[in-house]
Amino acid sequence: MWCFLLLLYFWHSHQIKLKHDKLKYIRVSLAISFSFDLPYQRREEMLQTAHSNSLIMPVYVLLDGQVDLCEQLKKMVDVECQHQIDKPSYFEMLQFVASLPSTFVVLSNADILFDKTIFLATTLATSEAYALSWSSSSGNEETMCKTCRRGINCWPKSLLSIDSYVFRRESIQHISDDGFRELSTKKQFFMNRMAAEFSFIGALENQGIHFENACRYIKTKHQHKGHTGSFRLKSEPILFSKYGMYNPNYPKRERRYEIVYDRVAKKGQFKLPLGI
Repeated sequence: MWCFLLLLYFWHSHQIKLKHDKLKYIRVSLAISFSFDLPYQRREEMLQTAHSNSLIMPVYVLLDGQVDLCEQLKKMVDVECQHQIDKPSYFEMLQFVASLPSTFVVLSNADILFDKTIFLATTLATSEAYALSWSSSSGNEETMCKTCRRGINCWPKSLLSIDSYVFRRESIQHISDDGFRELSTKKQFFMNRMAAEFSFIGALENQGIHFENACRYIKTKHQHKGHTGSFRLKSEPILFSKYGMYNPNYPKRERRYEIVYDRVAKKGQFKLPLGI
């Protein structure tokens, strides 16, 4: 009898823990974009990453393509899916993230793998955000967060790749598209364009969102077997935008605006997320 009661107690405690964990996980949701038109290897990497991430938090996919293949995708991976014909711009991805049913939301490239350290982001206050560089890869821990003595890419003042963002969902409910357009074409720009992540950050900083880079604490992994830059839109020139990092009067990549870290950027400056 006592053994039965003891087993019942442990079973009940386990169920409470599972329920508590589930509620905790629902507080954070992940949004990515995806297309079946990608090369096979790249597509499989993204699907595998989405599956792994779905074990940590709910994954929401903005799927583009001429045909709505959301049901097919949901049979392959445990995700929620929304379809649109055209490839989503960065601003459209932000709007998609703002619609997710959770307190905290993550916008990320689809090849970034998360672990439970993502729940450290639940300490974010309104109008605060994290911009995350990936922090580990096979056999090379803290790749983007390692302190070095000199160089422009040194932590904590790093100019290396930014692949993910975390917000309180309420902070991005009323963001406009100011700063989300390319200067020359006036069209909204896409993810993975050269310097697009910095134009994205600049646009949000100028609408009152304060960014820090927390990749030393929130651990992510870059899942890409090929060259890390192979999927960028190489045929397109570097992005110039209203609040971007690069000066359109000097088209060479080296001609950045002055970088600042601890104050609002003025004309001719760009505020880069400082590592914490």
